[in-house]
Amino acid sequence: MNKTLIYAVILFFTIIQISISQGKKIDITDNDYKFKLTLPDSWVKMKYEETKNHDGISYVYNNKKDSTITCMIMSFKVPESKDINDFIYVLELDASLNIPQRNSDFTNFDFGSYDGKYAIYKDLQSTELIYYIRTKNDNSKSNFVYMLRFITTNYNKKVEQSFKDIAGTFQLID
Repeated sequence: MNKTLIYAVILFFTIIQISISQGKKIDITDNDYKFKLTLPDSWVKMKYEETKNHDGISYVYNNKKDSTITCMIMSFKVPESKDINDFIYVLELDASLNIPQRNSDFTNFDFGSYDGKYAIYKDLQSTELIYYIRTKNDNSKSNFVYMLRFITTNYNKKVEQSFKDIAGTFQLID
């Protein structure tokens, strides 16, 4: 009887510890660029930059557990709702971003106040999953476009799903 009770107590505390450790997250909330994104606690911020005109920002996060994975978040303030295809075209051609060739068709999504597209990009060094998002507030003077860029040299279905899970936490905030 005592052994059963001891095993039950050990099992209980093990489950509690696992639940607590899995619940840790890093919330990225940017009130100026009106978004929120949640990363697992295995990520660390490496860089943050804002343009001199305060109309664009860039965050870069690396995964502490897997040095082959990077996440870049870019946001730009735009005076009116931007055509998503124009936004994608401009970023794909931006030499400073060094985005590889697209390796898949776009997948579209629409969440009412914002919509976007994502696709896989690939070259010899890395594979990337890139989300392009735009707000659709035609009656507002403040609209935004976003790029969530996940980069890895070790791409597989598990890594892809973790990227999609992170992108799924993206939210607009007031």
